[in-house]
Amino acid sequence: MANIEVTSPWDGSRVGEVPATDPRTVPVVAERLRAEQPAWARTPATDRAAWVSRLRDQVLADVDSFVETLSRETGKPQAEARVEVLFATEAMRHLAARSPRYLAQRPVRSLTTALGVERATVTPAPYPLVGVISPWNFPFGLAVVDAVPALLAGASVLMKPSDLTPLSATGLVAAWRAIGAPDVLDVVVGDAPTGVAVVDTVDFVAFTGSTGTGRAVGRRAAERLVPVSLELGGNDAMIVLADANLDHAANAAVFGAMCNGGQMCVSTERVYVEDSVHDRFVDLVRDRLRDLGQRDITPLASAAQLEVVRRQVVDAERKGAKVERWHDLSSSGTWFPPTLVLDATDDMDCVREETFGPVMPVLRVGSADEAVERANLSPYGLSATVWTTDPFRAQDVADRLEVGAVNVNCVFSNLFFFDAPQQGWKSSGLGARFGGAHAVRRYCRDRVVLHSRHRLRAEPHWLPYSSRTNRLLGTALGVLRHGAVRRLRRRGSVRT
Repeated sequence: MANIEVTSPWDGSRVGEVPATDPRTVPVVAERLRAEQPAWARTPATDRAAWVSRLRDQVLADVDSFVETLSRETGKPQAEARVEVLFATEAMRHLAARSPRYLAQRPVRSLTTALGVERATVTPAPYPLVGVISPWNFPFGLAVVDAVPALLAGASVLMKPSDLTPLSATGLVAAWRAIGAPDVLDVVVGDAPTGVAVVDTVDFVAFTGSTGTGRAVGRRAAERLVPVSLELGGNDAMIVLADANLDHAANAAVFGAMCNGGQMCVSTERVYVEDSVHDRFVDLVRDRLRDLGQRDITPLASAAQLEVVRRQVVDAERKGAKVERWHDLSSSGTWFPPTLVLDATDDMDCVREETFGPVMPVLRVGSADEAVERANLSPYGLSATVWTTDPFRAQDVADRLEVGAVNVNCVFSNLFFFDAPQQGWKSSGLGARFGGAHAVRRYCRDRVVLHSRHRLRAEPHWLPYSSRTNRLLGTALGVLRHGAVRRLRRRGSVRT
């Protein structure tokens, strides 16, 4: 097949190219990885962690190259590319340090003593082959945080990055090979048929992308009874209450809405502001947006995405919104200017749908209750932010939001809190990323082993049944019934 040429959204220039994978060859790559996996699974967890630590060192030793590649293939500023590499390498460090403990065999106890179990253990056993399908907005960071814990669990990993941004994932595989690690990590590059071939081949699918594609992945995996983790779209709400630090909140709103060109599942996409501080908040946001230059903005990933954002802003104007734009950006590339949508309403596409662009709708509300009610109208439930100086009020609002994470007086902080789960509610996905031991153990099945203390020729309840068996079981149930009836009589609710 022909090579895939990678161009920069910044100006359309050529960044590089990678060989396209024929979907028919995906099973061949998968079988090679499967063949290596049993030995990798038998490798002590501490040794697997050591390989990941070496991978981290290799990435950091060549960090300028990774940052440059990431910046050029996505168009994001180098500062944001550096944050992504920092995020990925810190996740490697955190997971490698803890994975041996997460994967340790653990004893379990039971209150049921009649079985005569002397001891029982639960041992995590990895899925043989994990498929990681990652998106174009964070092609290095999201590939790492799904692939590395699977490797630590003892699985082989087959990555399929977006065909718009394949260079970061192929660079990760090259780094793995450069340290001489076992052949349990590889990458295939292509469009939708290649992704379908991965889903049809692996034993666990870790997918990050749009909700529509995620539903299709989930359906296809379900046909094979293959487990999936789906991190899908978002439409995150920001709630600014009257007692908030408005300077702080305005800075956060601009960062949350404009970072990576607004192309984040957790971007700030709807801002609900209490009426008494609405105008002041908008003035502060305007000031921040004027300070931005082209060096601060990421172009959109493709012409198709540019059209989605344009359509949503036109819809808002048609429905009565006041739209304000900043900066005359370069005519080359897929640029969209930072855009503020005022007098936004719940029926506008930029409020109802995921935008994935540098657009900030601001909605005026009369109270915190109204803000919560309107925020929860969204079919998405990834995360949200709440801004108030009252911690009790913040907790009350957070408890009523239908999302997997709430940041109070901060934005994106939960992404770096590796011990807490990152989980989407509603149409934002299934399963969770990170979350302590779950980060690694989600790629495992549990094997329970029970050892009996009995040394009898046969257990009393085994076949063939006898009158003595019936008497013993009847006696046991009679004792339990007597206790239950006595408790019900004490409560005055017995019926016999």
